[in-house]
Amino acid sequence: MVVVLTLLINLLVKYGLGLDKLVYNFYAEQLAKDQLENLLEAQQKWAWVGYVIIPLMVLIRAVW
Repeated sequence: MVVVLTLLINLLVKYGLGLDKLVYNFYAEQLAKDQLENLLEAQQKWAWVGYVIIPLMVLIRAVW
């Protein structure tokens, strides 16, 4: 139950807050457009890692 709740919160934060827009607006003045697009692509490429690590950490914590 905790794992599902954690994943739902993670998804809500990412999509509910429009995280891509926030990141884009934050870095817009500091990076060139292509650098910013590469950054967002890399974040999307590695986003699945968070969805795997969170349940593993919760399970490890529950066992120990």
